[in-house]
Amino acid sequence: MNRYKSAMDQLCFSEDVNDRIYISVISKNTNATERKINRLPIVCVLTGCVAIITIWLSGIVSLVWESEFISKEEIMEVENLETVREIQVLGDGKTYCINNVVIEPGEMVIFSTETDLLSGEESVLYGNLSGENLCYSVGYIHEGNYKELISNIRVSKVSETILSNETGKYYWCVLNVSNTVMIFDGNVQTETRHLIYKNFGEEVVVVDGACTFIINYHGEAIIEEIYVYNHQTQTENKVGHSTNTIYKVSVPGAYTVYAITKEGGVINLKDYLTIEYEAENSSGILEL
Repeated sequence: MNRYKSAMDQLCFSEDVNDRIYISVISKNTNATERKINRLPIVCVLTGCVAIITIWLSGIVSLVWESEFISKEEIMEVENLETVREIQVLGDGKTYCINNVVIEPGEMVIFSTETDLLSGEESVLYGNLSGENLCYSVGYIHEGNYKELISNIRVSKVSETILSNETGKYYWCVLNVSNTVMIFDGNVQTETRHLIYKNFGEEVVVVDGACTFIINYHGEAIIEEIYVYNHQTQTENKVGHSTNTIYKVSVPGAYTVYAITKEGGVINLKDYLTIEYEAENSSGILEL
């Protein structure tokens, strides 16, 4: 081999030659959309001054090269991923059922509901995984990018939530990182956080703009503290302890106004509440 040393020293290969040769060979040998993305070694055998490049392609299995939902670059970044499969799940716009989905070792299943998740809405993946030696990851895809929420989990129950910051399509993914087949049963539920459009019953106050809550309690119980709970943000504020209290609301939404009594009881104050809208929203005072 020493007599070929000078010739070998003159050979130059670009840094991505491995990928380019592999992709070229793959494209000529299969029309499938699922291919393995392994980085395989290149072995150079020199005869005279000619370099013969041999690509060892043994053991190739299927992996998605391109997907409608996830970019090729993102696929290559996911650890333990060998195959990708997309499943459309049907539902009524709020609940989508997933029944007996078999997930092979190394396989990621993408659940497509074909429905946009609105800004501020939640999508919740509930389910149960069965099989021996459970080990899996859960995440979602948004605009071609994969976000992993939990990894290498071994419990059978799944309950994960996406809170959307912008309207768009969000796709749940479950990746089997074990060496055995597992089965997923569950559902995807969409839960609105635009609670002004939801009926909370008679105990909740719904307002459509900036206003002031005027609380004038004249019951018999002794008030310890008054609270206003915002159902949209799921937060509450202490607003005082006087039987004559005001609270300014800056955004539309659904609210519960209640008081804690000295004895530890809870009183809903809707019957003692007057709503005064700002001039641009209303021309008068609304008594409930």
